[in-house]
Amino acid sequence: MELGRRRIAKPMGVGCHFGKEQTMKKMYMKYLIFLVPIILVSCKLTNTTQKIPEPEPKPHFRNQGEQEDYWAKQVFAKEYTKSEYPKFVGEIKIVSDSKIQFNEIQYAELWNSKPEYKLIFENGLLYPEILGFDNLQIRSLEELTFLSNSPTVKRFRFLLFSLAMNPDVYLFELTNETANKNTNWESFIENAKLTFIKYGWTMI
Repeated sequence: MELGRRRIAKPMGVGCHFGKEQTMKKMYMKYLIFLVPIILVSCKLTNTTQKIPEPEPKPHFRNQGEQEDYWAKQVFAKEYTKSEYPKFVGEIKIVSDSKIQFNEIQYAELWNSKPEYKLIFENGLLYPEILGFDNLQIRSLEELTFLSNSPTVKRFRFLLFSLAMNPDVYLFELTNETANKNTNWESFIENAKLTFIKYGWTMI
């Protein structure tokens, strides 16, 4: 009597378990594919936010003059906006070597400055109303040649004295679009415009 081949029955649940395992592996791989880019982007953002910009090196000044020149550069670098201020309209009278009068009411006095700088006031480019004062007591008006390399632009600094104990430093700019390197001072002022004026700081 020939015995038939015995079929070996598979344990119950093996096929089902194997199918679940494959499904779990596929889900796991999909999860990894989805998660890895998020982790990389997160790391990149974390690295970016952790970077702290290095502070600018603090300038070393050998004297007060160098410090004030630096402050002047900062004003023009950070607060400069080119505008066009009107010239004074009215009577301008030269009262003395240092005093200019505007409409017999207001005046500007200029001390410790080059005599030719009076032309700025005589031509109505600077006058008390521009700064909101009735009178101007100005000292140490000087051109800051290191702040302009164009023959059409001249920049200046002066001390303005008022009732306060310490004077204020003001910076201003004159522009003459027709000027060139051969233009003399008188011609420059005659066709110049006030294009910037700004309070800088108070002297201590």
